[in-house]
Amino acid sequence: MKFDKKYQTTAQHIELMKSRGLEIGDETFAAHWLEKSGYYRLTGYGLPFRKRCPNGELEDGFVEGAAFEDIVSIYEFDRHLRLLVLDAVERFEVAFRTCLNNTLALKYGPHWFIDRNLWSDKIDEKTGKPYFDHAEFLEAVNKDRQTPFIKKYRATYDDPEYPPCWMLAETMTLGTWSRAYGMLVNNQDKKPVSDAFHLSVGEMVSWSQTINDLRNKCAHQSRIWDARYVSGPRKKGYLKNIVGDNQCFFAQVAALIYCLWSVEPENSWLERLNVLLESCPLACLKTMGFPRDWKEKLLFLRESATGR
Repeated sequence: MKFDKKYQTTAQHIELMKSRGLEIGDETFAAHWLEKSGYYRLTGYGLPFRKRCPNGELEDGFVEGAAFEDIVSIYEFDRHLRLLVLDAVERFEVAFRTCLNNTLALKYGPHWFIDRNLWSDKIDEKTGKPYFDHAEFLEAVNKDRQTPFIKKYRATYDDPEYPPCWMLAETMTLGTWSRAYGMLVNNQDKKPVSDAFHLSVGEMVSWSQTINDLRNKCAHQSRIWDARYVSGPRKKGYLKNIVGDNQCFFAQVAALIYCLWSVEPENSWLERLNVLLESCPLACLKTMGFPRDWKEKLLFLRESATGR
């Protein structure tokens, strides 16, 4: 089928939404939001207010009483949610990469990452590529030549050509560190890191990847509150009786807050999350996968994460 949709102006989009039953009392307000955020992006936040066919499929029309301000309310809620999530991810990421570097540098030296034999050469059958490409890893290291402290290293030393791991920790992404950790051959190299977070090795591998995927959604300004997460956290172990659907937002929160409690037992992130959730009743907890006793479930995780 050939794509034949034509570009529409802001005024046309407003008329389209009104024709579909959305209440727009202040068209200047609506035009401002459409011009700064985009019609396509905003309509994603309007999904909860759309009518449904008997088979559950969405219709174009909006339910009676749905207003443009309701869409903006959820849009703003999701924006604040991303900022809150990134605050927790930052603290996890710094602790995770620091622990990984300290563990391997102590055992293999500050240039441990140069040794290709530390990683599995397992191939992804779908892509035909290795799960961890050591050559790509080193190539990524070389991309950061203009970072001031790396420039200073290269100006001072020429052997090895790569800077020590504690410098790389400040330049490499969480996704890179997560893959590097997951594909280490020796489980004894992984265990000190998982122990630091009071997790099994399998959970640490899975959850670090989960948190990275969540981080990427936030960094790219994607919707997170009602998203489906393909690589949800492993449910065996601590999440077994906490999470049902591991592809919903609540599952990602459970893994993230557990790891945060492991490194900062006295943080107030849960309280801040609760305040944000209460600020937007339109953002249905059920859609996010939150059970009715979600607070109790997460507090139970706190006991495991902190030993308290």
